[in-house]
Amino acid sequence: MAAWDPVLDLYERVGRGLYAYARSLSGRADLAEDFVQEAFLRYLQTARPAADPAAGPFLYGIVRNLGHDLARRSVRREKHESEAARARFVVSAGSEAQALAELEQLPLEQREVVVLKIFGDLTFEAIGELVRVPAATAASRYRYALAKLAARLSAHQEAR
Repeated sequence: MAAWDPVLDLYERVGRGLYAYARSLSGRADLAEDFVQEAFLRYLQTARPAADPAAGPFLYGIVRNLGHDLARRSVRREKHESEAARARFVVSAGSEAQALAELEQLPLEQREVVVLKIFGDLTFEAIGELVRVPAATAASRYRYALAKLAARLSAHQEAR
């Protein structure tokens, strides 16, 4: 069992953030779990050491690619499905649930930066490398997203 200790440590270190990121990309808990599992499987197949400091960003990159693959497949599928046939993820009431619902309404470029920063605890430099934009662009997307979230959540609270 000792051979798995570094992998378990890696999962403890990045698993929660990876799941949050995968959930933000897929919008579904079951797909997020699949993305995280697939990311770890692919990482283990590379034979890189689990203690490698680049393991976290590498795993986020795998999840990002899985999310983009899903998005591409979804666009193709949506072309062939009617609007009524599409299912929509609904978040129940509550402040945390409302925040997650509002987060899902952000454009993908902003949503992924917020999740990577907050849940992934990545720097803007690491986020920029991951999403292939300058660090300043990642920081700007983060600021714009937070401003939108604050405005939406404030409006939701006032409506109560």
